[in-house]
Amino acid sequence: EIYQCDWSSDVCSSDLNSRLHRVRTIGLALRLAYALSAGAPGTLERTTLEIDGGRLVLTVPESDALFRGGSYQRRLERLAEHIGLDAEIERI
Repeated sequence: EIYQCDWSSDVCSSDLNSRLHRVRTIGLALRLAYALSAGAPGTLERTTLEIDGGRLVLTVPESDALFRGGSYQRRLERLAEHIGLDAEIERI
């Protein structure tokens, strides 16, 4: 475990960096999910998020006014940038 690590070791440092990256990724994904759902149950079920090559693709229903704007576009871009991908929104 990280708490038993010899902090002078590069192994601990890289392990900590890996964990911090994972935690930040999860946090950014949760922020995106909340922005998409506006806290309303059932909203996320109408979307998909997947990696396609070098892109992080969010698919939203075109006919739903909820997905025509809002902070979710910026949240998607931040998450994609963090994991080294390009962000894309597809409306179907």
